[in-house]
Amino acid sequence: GALISSAIAEETGRTPILPSSIFRDKIALIGSNAPGLLDFRNTPFTTYEPYPAMEIYATMLSNLLQSDFLIRTNSYVSICVIFVFTFIVCFTFFYSTKIRIGMIWFLGCAIGWLLVAFALFHWQRIWVQLIAPEAAIMLGFVASAVLSYQAEGKARRRLRSIFSRYVSPAVVSDILEKKEEMKLGGNEITATIFFSDIKDFASTSEQMNPKDLVIFLNDYFSLASEAILQNQGLLDKYIGDSIMAIFGAPISNENHAELACAAALDLQQMVEKTSKSLLNRQNQKPDSSTRIGISTGEVVVGNIGSQHRLDYTAIGDTVNLASRLEGINKVFSTNILISESTKKLADKVFLVRQIDKLRVKGKQESVLVYELIGRNEQISEDTARLVNRFHDGLRWYQERAFDKAKKVYESILTSHPNDGPSYVYLDRCQEFLTSPPPINWDGVHIMETK
Repeated sequence: GALISSAIAEETGRTPILPSSIFRDKIALIGSNAPGLLDFRNTPFTTYEPYPAMEIYATMLSNLLQSDFLIRTNSYVSICVIFVFTFIVCFTFFYSTKIRIGMIWFLGCAIGWLLVAFALFHWQRIWVQLIAPEAAIMLGFVASAVLSYQAEGKARRRLRSIFSRYVSPAVVSDILEKKEEMKLGGNEITATIFFSDIKDFASTSEQMNPKDLVIFLNDYFSLASEAILQNQGLLDKYIGDSIMAIFGAPISNENHAELACAAALDLQQMVEKTSKSLLNRQNQKPDSSTRIGISTGEVVVGNIGSQHRLDYTAIGDTVNLASRLEGINKVFSTNILISESTKKLADKVFLVRQIDKLRVKGKQESVLVYELIGRNEQISEDTARLVNRFHDGLRWYQERAFDKAKKVYESILTSHPNDGPSYVYLDRCQEFLTSPPPINWDGVHIMETK
């Protein structure tokens, strides 16, 4: 109203409220901000409170006059940003060993670009693309997750298929769940080594034609593999009629000694139960009695070999001792011999008897050797008495009372004529009664053969 009154006053020669000189060289916008006139508009910055349209026009005019414009970045900048962030998200997701690392990078890229866009807009009036990069980051993450899931699932299935031939399903599951903890390539661990072979296999193979021999071995190896895998062992290799297995690798297990002993007993029982179907091939009856040697101790396990051929296996004195124990069964006519270290870890579950104190070929130190008899809860009273009587004879033998030891072993053979260790000690006692050992004799028997 004051503007119109001033115009009329100047026309009539009176003094105006607002002289026209005020508006010289200026731009005037005439409008209304009365709510009833409905001249209000929404802007990106006035979501909840409508803004007068005249104010919007005035702001636009001011920006034009002062060259105060938003700076919109080139489309190439957006393309580069999309490429960089998508690459980072995909790369970290595929090559990181932990999914949470990929998630952290994804959230970092998404939130980081959001903060950068707002900071540039607020302080530098630079308008960058926000939606396209954010959408690209999201799509890259989703695509990477889907592809990684499919690739990992395929790899896990392949790994499970391969390892299931060597280890039990329970061990395979542990390998897949703890694959980042597996360090292949040479780690020193405590494990139990298992060696087995077939009694008198050389003479047996001469009596069979090649086809029947292969069938016989496949049947036997199937039984042995089942016994080992059921007890979470790793089938290391087949060597002729022999089997090497590792308990306690590639996934550590505190009960590896007990599991190896259980596998040995299970294999003996399986061979006995299936002896009729296993041994009667074209009326041929090869002896499939199994000799087993078990030793526990420090071994080096990992991928060992050359650049062209690697084999996951174990090496060390413990491996050599297990192999020697398997062969020593021939001397005592026993089936399962274990080392003292294995006995210490397993004697709460299994009954064993001390067989001898030996110095095997290739080793300077003597070792105590034990025969694995069976599980404690399955031992009969007669077997328990046999073990106790045998230990009585062994004590007399070590004290050089060879006449008393001889009587004990003769008594054992009267009731148990097939006890091989008693025969061995009876022969030794007779020999020492004729030719006594030297004064410094420590009871150690030296094995001249492997």
